[in-house]
Amino acid sequence: MKESKWKPNLSTCWFDRYTIGFGVWLYCCFDRSYPSPIGLVWGIPMGDRFEVFGSHTVTCARRRGVRTAINREIFRAFRVISSSLTASTKEGTAFMKSQGYRRLAGLDLYAKQKPGGKKPKNKERRR
Repeated sequence: MKESKWKPNLSTCWFDRYTIGFGVWLYCCFDRSYPSPIGLVWGIPMGDRFEVFGSHTVTCARRRGVRTAINREIFRAFRVISSSLTASTKEGTAFMKSQGYRRLAGLDLYAKQKPGGKKPKNKERRR
């Protein structure tokens, strides 16, 4: 099998979550026809938010919806996915912007809210 011709079949992929050490969670996406996970996201749970420390998608599966599928899996347990700007690469920041992540004012974080979820109310907003 030539790696450049291979494409993941997300309809048959499955996801697993592992706990590493004390509190770090690792989400993995597997495809039956690939010998290792095709996508990984690791981070820590913080209440209703999952703070992403990093992610990786194998080269042949990039731009095929793998990270979006992993995000859907994360949203099953969390309302918000966030990631620090200081830890992001130029490509990672471009990906987050293209996927609908928004920069949180005053914090060096990008965050994405669960689709269909209610937006948090701003109690300081004046009417």
